[in-house]
Amino acid sequence: MLLYCILLYCYSFSQESGYDGININVTTTDGETVKCKTYRGRWAGGGKPSPQYLDVMIRGAKQNSVPKEYLTYLENIPHNNNKKTVYVYERIIESLK
Repeated sequence: MLLYCILLYCYSFSQESGYDGININVTTTDGETVKCKTYRGRWAGGGKPSPQYLDVMIRGAKQNSVPKEYLTYLENIPHNNNKKTVYVYERIIESLK
């Protein structure tokens, strides 16, 4: 889980524009509360994430055995059809091999 948090943070920080980092408290499945950083879009109405970002989210969800309903939710989020090479994403995927 920590690996995905770090990689996701690096990915989001360097690849996604239009977001502000905010700190939140998250309760784990063990009942522990941990401080995490997440990102909130700056525009009204939101925007669609890249397919690369969603892939990282879905991989992390599977790795951490999230409930099936939440995994299905993630898998059905519409993305922005980005087809450009995302170098940080490529490094994340390579590091998982």
